[in-house]
Amino acid sequence: MKRIIMLFFAILVLSGCSLNNESSEKANSDVKEENDTKKIKEKEQEYIQSILKGDYDTVIKETEELDKDNYLSNYSYLASAFKKATEERETEIKYIYINNMLKKVKFVPDELEQKMNNLQKLLSKREEEEKDREEVTISERINAIVKLLDEHDYDAIISEYGSNEDEEVRTLVKYARALNDVESLDVSYVSMSLRSLAWIDPNYNGVKADEIKSFASKYLTKEKWAELHEQERSYDALMKARNERLEKEAEEEARKPLPTIGMTTDEVLNSKWGRPQDINRTTTANGTSEQWVYDGYKYLYFEDGILTTIQD
Repeated sequence: MKRIIMLFFAILVLSGCSLNNESSEKANSDVKEENDTKKIKEKEQEYIQSILKGDYDTVIKETEELDKDNYLSNYSYLASAFKKATEERETEIKYIYINNMLKKVKFVPDELEQKMNNLQKLLSKREEEEKDREEVTISERINAIVKLLDEHDYDAIISEYGSNEDEEVRTLVKYARALNDVESLDVSYVSMSLRSLAWIDPNYNGVKADEIKSFASKYLTKEKWAELHEQERSYDALMKARNERLEKEAEEEARKPLPTIGMTTDEVLNSKWGRPQDINRTTTANGTSEQWVYDGYKYLYFEDGILTTIQD
C-alpha cells in the first residue's frame, strides 16, 4: 500500500513537471513570436520613414532578396516604384516598370497614402498624354499611308506600318498588300490578295473606303466578302491569342530561377532547367540519392530530395 501511495505521488510530480515544461515552452514561444512581430513593426517603420525621406536605395537593398510572401517584401516594390518615378528621363519603359511594381504591392500603409496618390496622379497624367499622342500619331500615319498609296509604293507601306494595331491603319495596310499582290501579275498571289481584302470589314467607311470597295468588287461579291471576312477575322483572333500565349510563356520562362543548392526537386522542376532527360536513383540505408541528367552533359545531384551538387 505504501508503495502504491509513493508511486501515485511520483506520477503527480512528473505530471506537474511536464505541465510546467509545456507552459514554459508555450510562454517562450509566445515571447519569441511577440519579439519577432515587434522587430517586423520596427523595421516596417524604418522603411516607411526612409521612403518618405526619399532614401529608396536603403529599402531596396534590404528587401529586394526577400521572398515575395515575406510581409516586408511589400516595401521593395513600393520603394522601387517611387524611385523610378523620380527619374527625369521620360520613357515608356519607365512607366511600364512603375506599373509592374505597383501590381505586386499588397498594401499601402497610411503614412504613404499621400505619396501613392501623387504617384497615381502622375500615372494618370502620363496615360492621358499617351492617348493624345497616339491619336496624333495615328492621324499622321494615315496621311503618310495615303500619300504612299497614291504613289503606288506598297512595299514601303507594308514594311513601315505592317505591325501597327490601329484598325484603320491595318485596313489601309491590308489594302496595300492586296494591290501589291494583284499588280505582281503572278496568279498564285491572287488568293493572297483575297485574304488581305477579306480581312477588311465590308462596312468600313474610313479613309479611301469607296476606292477599297470598288477594288474588292472586282474579285468578290458583297456576300462572299462578308463570309470571308468572318473567317479571316476568326483566324486573326486565333493567331493573336496564340502569340499572346507564347509571349506569356516566354515571360514566365524568363522569370524562372536557375537551380541553386538547397532547392527541393519540385523547385528544380520549376526552374530554368526543368525536367531532366533521365534520373538515376540509388537507395541505401542512409537515404536516397538521385542524379538528374540534362542535355549538354549537365547534372544535378540530390540527397533525400534536396539539391546538393550542380555539375555543368
